Amino acid sequence: MPTRKEVFEAADELRAAGERVSLRNVIPRLKWGGSNREVGPLLRDWKAERSYCPTLEMGKLPERLQVRMLAVVGELWEAARTDAARALTDEREALMAERAASSEILDEVLARLDAAESELKVLRGQATRSEARLRRLQAEEFWDRVVREVREIIPENGSLTVGEILPRLRPETVRGAAHHREDMTLDILRKKLDMRASWNKLVTREGKGRYARGPA
Repeated sequence: MPTRKEVFEAADELRAAGERVSLRNVIPRLKWGGSNREVGPLLRDWKAERSYCPTLEMGKLPERLQVRMLAVVGELWEAARTDAARALTDEREALMAERAASSEILDEVLARLDAAESELKVLRGQATRSEARLRRLQAEEFWDRVVREVREIIPENGSLTVGEILPRLRPETVRGAAHHREDMTLDILRKKLDMRASWNKLVTREGKGRYARGPA
């Protein structure tokens, strides 16, 4: 690792020779070389102590030329700063335009998403209602079949109570009620028979809770 003394001596030699004092020029003059990380801090100290400013190191040039060169450097610096400011302004305006466009696109996408979600909600509601209606129709069809079976169980010129009818139903009929979220109980069967009897369909009500055959 180069020492402070070695870096300072190399920098002083470059300055005396009228060459630019930089890491690129200092490191090759060191006996053992060095990395930018090693030499950089030392060279920074040298520039601070020597008040080194490369733009003013023109002692070998005529004074009038030095003044002119400084003026040119100043003009170039001002032009570069103006260009940089203009470029920054253009970049800022472009960025703002891009953000505005992105915001507009995002608003449009979100609006479409809201519309799609609303439509999906409606479709789900319709599907739910359709499914519920289908379940009701399937249940009504099932209980119609049950009451038809009951009608066949009832004697042609007789009548039976619900307690007499239920044990005579086929096992698969009894089990089938569970698929329609109802159990084949006396109360449920009586309810279904009373409903069909009120419609004058398949069975009729007799006295003392008895049921007879009705119109097919």
